[in-house]
Amino acid sequence: MGALPIDLVLNPVDATWDQVVEVARAAEGAGYSGLWVLDHVSGTPFGAATTMECFTLLGALAVAVPRLPVGPLVVNAAARPVAVTGLALETIGRIAGDRLRIGIGAGAGTSGPFAVEHEVLGRPAGPLVARHRRVHHVLDDVSARPSLAGVPVIVGANSPALAGLAGRHADGLNIGVDHPDRAALISAARSATPAEPGRSFEVSAWARWRPALTDPAHADRVALARSGVARLMLALRPAEITAADLPPAG
Repeated sequence: MGALPIDLVLNPVDATWDQVVEVARAAEGAGYSGLWVLDHVSGTPFGAATTMECFTLLGALAVAVPRLPVGPLVVNAAARPVAVTGLALETIGRIAGDRLRIGIGAGAGTSGPFAVEHEVLGRPAGPLVARHRRVHHVLDDVSARPSLAGVPVIVGANSPALAGLAGRHADGLNIGVDHPDRAALISAARSATPAEPGRSFEVSAWARWRPALTDPAHADRVALARSGVARLMLALRPAEITAADLPPAG
């Protein structure tokens, strides 16, 4: 069993462009396999004063770091009109070419630290079923755009229902490393994945910054691979973790 590839997830709260691009460029040289950017419109849930807009930052990174795959992890399907989300992804695709990767999620509910973002946006969160339906609408919009044909699309899920939607309509599932129902989510997605010739489905998992996980022999990393996870994503804040702090991706 080979070592899991490791991507970085950049959380740009309270960061400058120089800080973000320095870490991104260092990742390219240190063997990381891809760059993802969080999609948030407020730094408040992270105890931060500011953040950067996801698509604007992705476009800049696609130019500044010309070899690594880039994408949002995950687009909040509830944050924008579906057509605006699709056009934004299409625009990034024109910049990044075949390096574009797409992550889509349902967004926060009416409680918890991220609920404040719905107030910032002036858009009600809506019930869970409606938010899942919105994810499906975004997936349909993406699949209908010829310029996005062949771009891998993953769904971030915290529930079996959304994991099943990922299995039926996306190319992959993204879950938290520490999710208590991780195995059940993977099972729900796998069970729903159609058995079609040539169809591949990748399970990825994200974790908050843990430099120890860059060691391919780390027990948690080995356990992830054995559970069916094919890619690990480590989330960090470039305002706090500098290029000098970034170990090689083993």
